[in-house]
Amino acid sequence: MPHQRLWQAVDALAASAAPIQQRLYWAGQYLLPLRPDDFALEEREKFIELMDDLTTREPTGDEGSLRATTSSLSDDDAVGLARRIVSLDATYRPLS
Repeated sequence: MPHQRLWQAVDALAASAAPIQQRLYWAGQYLLPLRPDDFALEEREKFIELMDDLTTREPTGDEGSLRATTSSLSDDDAVGLARRIVSLDATYRPLS
């Protein structure tokens, strides 16, 4: 199940010239419906940590914690999270 959503998240990161924080928010939207038990045991902790890091900020107004967190990230921190999404996706893609 996580395969398609991970790919959509990677595509959201790659398919726009928007700031990395915005692309990371879009990617996170694809990941939010996933649950740890959607992943193999070896990847569950990576997913949990990733989602925790994507949703650490308390929301204000009508924004959710994903928006609050991604909009507050530095470029370097956002790139680091994006790389973690790509890495998680890579575990489910065959090398070609």
